[in-house]
Amino acid sequence: MYIFKQPAVGGEVTSHQDSSFLYTTPRPTCLGLWLALDKSTTENGCLWARPGSHKEPVRRVFVRNPEHFENGNANATQLVFETLDEKDPAWQWEGKMPEGCEPPSHGLREKGFSPLECEAGDLVVIHGQVDHLSLANTSDKPRETFQLHLVEGPAEGISWSPRNWLQYPPDKTFPSLKKKRKALDDCQTVVCFQYLAESNIISADNTPRFETSVHPAEDKLYGTVQTYCNAC
Repeated sequence: MYIFKQPAVGGEVTSHQDSSFLYTTPRPTCLGLWLALDKSTTENGCLWARPGSHKEPVRRVFVRNPEHFENGNANATQLVFETLDEKDPAWQWEGKMPEGCEPPSHGLREKGFSPLECEAGDLVVIHGQVDHLSLANTSDKPRETFQLHLVEGPAEGISWSPRNWLQYPPDKTFPSLKKKRKALDDCQTVVCFQYLAESNIISADNTPRFETSVHPAEDKLYGTVQTYCNAC
């Protein structure tokens, strides 16, 4: 997914969890890879995330409306949000922009959000339950990103929810990374793993440390991990 947040006109993205849109059962497993193609700052609409929110439940899911798809009501809305947990304190701003989000964004900081500023080439790994958003780009600089989302599969006892808004055709399955393991022998990938290991982002056996990594600028624990992966 390629995201254009153009100068002066690039819009805001409201508070959300990626697992709301890419839901798996019996547990959520979504993991987002957010690659900065431009320098991303508070001036041009960088990400904001709430440390620790990866431990919170998925608050709602975006699903196919059974009234349309199962009952055949052509006039019914095709896609709807279904609430899973409205008791979570973050529900008050779910799908919205928290009050006081406008720069200098004191309202965001009061609710626990921190900006994730990064350089072009940096990779932000986003746990599927992390509460995150971005403000509008009111600057004269672009903020473009490439994004990829991963989920676990049947080998791990995980199923893609049949109610998800996004579905593959019945005769097709999701591409499997396990079938592409040989790509890890590629020189650039080896360099990348060496870099991440030296940065303490992955362990010696190449196991990602997603939930315990430290944001380099804030020195706080995040449900996301920001890695400097310019070697890739």
